[in-house]
Amino acid sequence: MKKLTVLAVLFTALLYGTSAIAEVRLTPSSLPVGGVTWVEWRGERPAYVMARWQDKVIYLHPVGQAWRAMIGADVGLAPGSYPLPLSVVFPDGEILTESLAVRVTAVQFPEERLTLPEKMVSPRSEEVISRISRERRRLDKLYEDYGGSLEVLPWILPVDDEIGSRFGRRRILNGKPRSPHGGVDFRSGAGTSILAPGSGEVVLADDLFFTGRTVLIDHGAGLYSVYAHLSRIDCQVGETVKRGARLGAVGSSGRATGPHLHWGVRLHGARVDPLQVVNLLSGEKP
Repeated sequence: MKKLTVLAVLFTALLYGTSAIAEVRLTPSSLPVGGVTWVEWRGERPAYVMARWQDKVIYLHPVGQAWRAMIGADVGLAPGSYPLPLSVVFPDGEILTESLAVRVTAVQFPEERLTLPEKMVSPRSEEVISRISRERRRLDKLYEDYGGSLEVLPWILPVDDEIGSRFGRRRILNGKPRSPHGGVDFRSGAGTSILAPGSGEVVLADDLFFTGRTVLIDHGAGLYSVYAHLSRIDCQVGETVKRGARLGAVGSSGRATGPHLHWGVRLHGARVDPLQVVNLLSGEKP
């Protein structure tokens, strides 16, 4: 199909012996670094719809009259145009293919310089380094599960406090550039209740080296949220939580200089801005 420069791509396909109009669209049409968007299929009801984004296979799920999936641009992804191939498989075995060009736009993130004790920044103990490696592999394994479907309802914020450090902030620790900030830090006092922004399953509730007492929720369809540096964990692995459920309390466990909540979101493994997810879901009318 000839590539179009419009938001939605309309095309005519021969379905069940008749001509039917189908549509694939991105909402919003472009994707900032660290941002999220919906990819949506509307047309004759398929058996399933599958997309490939950043080498990840992503299934679209039925929402109302459409089939949709949320996709995101990792905070480390370079701006540019990226392909999004789509395959629509119908009950009779017919397959319809389409490809969109997703425009990822640059974001000017702020810079932050911090001076911390070297042992907090670059541990040298072989035992600690081994622990960090095990914990990273454990998290990566969890993020690989894209099963289930996302409940398309507005999210709430986990705490109602001022933001101290925003997503994407470029951090220079002890004069050395580090990975951009992969979440949002709230200036919450110790003991502040942390609430689940949306429903999901608790897949991790443990004490990790860098993030201290940490909770990870699987919201389905590859969307995960993480809560770090807690003083107390009030949920357990395998528990299904609803929006507004108490997950724990704000603290300064792990490698933290004081009480605060670090809130991060992963989408198909990509580090995306939690506030962008809140904004996208808040505009939903399923």
